[in-house]
Amino acid sequence: MFAGHLTVTYAARGALKEKLPILRPLFPLLLGALLPDIVDKPIHWWLGLPGRGIAHAAIPLALGFYILFRLAPHHRAILAAAAAGVIFHLAEDWPHPYVIAWPLLGTWEYFPLQGLEDQLLSFYRGETHPYLLAVEVASWPLCIHYWIKDRLLCSAVPDEIPQP
Repeated sequence: MFAGHLTVTYAARGALKEKLPILRPLFPLLLGALLPDIVDKPIHWWLGLPGRGIAHAAIPLALGFYILFRLAPHHRAILAAAAAGVIFHLAEDWPHPYVIAWPLLGTWEYFPLQGLEDQLLSFYRGETHPYLLAVEVASWPLCIHYWIKDRLLCSAVPDEIPQP
């Protein structure tokens, strides 16, 4: 769910940002981690299309980011961080091959409409795959660890005002 995407992505950023500078812009990274659900969930609720649809498919995502990179070349670092967030999201969701390779492997499965409240309740009651809840729960301590580490590093550097 949304919280899991944020915490897992933030924890992964904390562990990898020194090796992968693309992960440093936090807000675009976290926005990208939510982007597939921000697009697909409302489409699912309003139109009945799959909750993992077009924004969980590699070809439309690649095409969309290609267009954005071409239209806004000065914002490539921000767009790259958002694209990395989307990649984290897809890795966390682990969608079926027919979803991620749409339209190459056929169409999506259709699931009955389920409201947000019902989805949250079924997720946190453990009615989904247990590993999803385990990953989310495990990500919280890591997320807190990296948040505290970032805060300590920021406060360790004093604001020095040059004296005349």
